[in-house]
Amino acid sequence: WEMWGALRYGGKLIIPSHHSIQSPEDLHRIICEEGVTILNMTPSAFRPLIRFLTEAEQRDQLRYVIMGGEALAPATLQPWYATRSEDSTPIINMYGITETTVHVSYRVVKAQDCSQLVSPIGVKIPDLTVYVLDTRGEPVPLGVVGELCIGGA
Repeated sequence: WEMWGALRYGGKLIIPSHHSIQSPEDLHRIICEEGVTILNMTPSAFRPLIRFLTEAEQRDQLRYVIMGGEALAPATLQPWYATRSEDSTPIINMYGITETTVHVSYRVVKAQDCSQLVSPIGVKIPDLTVYVLDTRGEPVPLGVVGELCIGGA
């Protein structure tokens, strides 16, 4: 979806060089100069970029920031929300790509989530089923720990 989503809907796909990905300053410049509107990256790659996105004079045109590929530590987004409203450029945390090779759930991260210690994974993507099961494969009551089991095409 990361490549074909942009192309299928008439967007422009920007694939920065390995060097640019390693340099938050270069990546910020590319985001601004190319007019990137949807940024998709891991939380660990986004963290060093936050400073440039919030402090630099050159402004970006981001409409969405999509996180995935690893757990998001919500507290790392505090500098982002200190300068941007949660509605101006929503951050969407996607869950499941590492576990299932596709995204399973999503959550629009809010400023109040920054006080959480765990990564909020949100709600399931509509065409999937998600269950929390015990060791016997039976559904557990709400709030009880179990194994997350995912179904769908």
